[in-house]
Amino acid sequence: MLYLNLSEVSYLLKNYSEAINYANVGLTYTNSDTPDVMIGVIKSYIVMSNMCLALETHDNIDGEEYIKEIRKTYEEAKRVNNLYFTNAMAMTAAELYLKINDSVKAFEWAERSFELSKERDIKVAQRRALEFLVLNKEYDNKEQVRQIIELGRDLEEQDYATRNRFARIAYETERIETENSQLRNMISTIVSISLAIVLTLVIGVYVYRLKNKNKEIRFIKDQQEANESIYQLILERSVIATEVKNNVRNKIAKDIHDGVVNGIFTIRFNLQQLKSENEEMKGILVNELQSLEKRTRDISHSLIDNELFEHNKFVSLIEDLLALQKNQWNTEFLLDYENAVDLEDLPALDKVNTYFIIREAIQNVNKYSQASICKVSFTKEKKNVVIKIKDNGVGFDEGSSRDGMGLQNMNERAIALHSELIIHSKKGMGTELMFKIKIK
Repeated sequence: MLYLNLSEVSYLLKNYSEAINYANVGLTYTNSDTPDVMIGVIKSYIVMSNMCLALETHDNIDGEEYIKEIRKTYEEAKRVNNLYFTNAMAMTAAELYLKINDSVKAFEWAERSFELSKERDIKVAQRRALEFLVLNKEYDNKEQVRQIIELGRDLEEQDYATRNRFARIAYETERIETENSQLRNMISTIVSISLAIVLTLVIGVYVYRLKNKNKEIRFIKDQQEANESIYQLILERSVIATEVKNNVRNKIAKDIHDGVVNGIFTIRFNLQQLKSENEEMKGILVNELQSLEKRTRDISHSLIDNELFEHNKFVSLIEDLLALQKNQWNTEFLLDYENAVDLEDLPALDKVNTYFIIREAIQNVNKYSQASICKVSFTKEKKNVVIKIKDNGVGFDEGSSRDGMGLQNMNERAIALHSELIIHSKKGMGTELMFKIKIK
């Protein structure tokens, strides 16, 4: 096959003697297993070259004698269904007939090649046959068509040359990259060996320092966790102390109301029933007792309504609560507090219930949400403060059971606030918990 290709190239370059020599060398490599069509094609290049040499020296030759071998190879290629050689032999016959000025048979063989290639949808062979027919038949505008065909061939050659240049550039680039890669590998090997030697000398020091650093980090982490726990306990103790203080004050207020106020009322009532010669003094004493009764009742009410968070601003406690939160998902806890909402005027019990609802909700975020952000917001809405705890975590199916103790506690505190605990959640869409507090 190699010598066949060399013979074909020599034939196309019109080096007919060289084409014959290559074909003869190719025949020496044939044996009993070589297909007949291959042998026929090699012989056809010998015949074609001899015919061209004969035409160079003689004007009149018996072209049919030469073309007979081409036709024989054509039939063999067609028989074994070798479409490439079938088309090649048909076009070769057409070209040889044209060389001996037999245009009728030349066009007949070209049309035969065209029909065969069209039937098998071989585009290259179709174009070759059509170009042969168009260039060699007589018709109007033949010269323009020839120019178009030649222009198309020139463009193909330019495209082929361009692609060859790019292929050469790609090859050179790949070769340079290969050399660079080898050089880099060599440098990397040298550097690796050097680094290995250096690392071997200092690895003990680094390991020792790393162990000490890990111990220091663990110590700091433990200390931070301890500080956070202590701070949380202090905060909770502050709330509990405030609750105890409120309970004591309420008890004192109740004792004053039930004991002192009622006693003053009884004295005033009995004094009004007494007959006295000095009614004016009696009236003064009754009015004084009535005034004392009112002031005592006011003191009682004042004790009951005293703020639980007198020394701890409510918003500051919420900020501290959020600042202390930390979980394995590194959730960022944010506070959105509108200045227009004056939560310090809320009753103490409302603050306590609100605080614990928020804390329980945040604990659920830490346990289950896997969120990156959790936002606690206070928004004024007419005569209410709307409180929302919203995260962007995994969420849950609202139809699933939610009867945990924490949720039960939050619901009870929401009822104490004369509110309703509303929860919205979807899997993959986060969770939002909302309740309201009435304000004056």
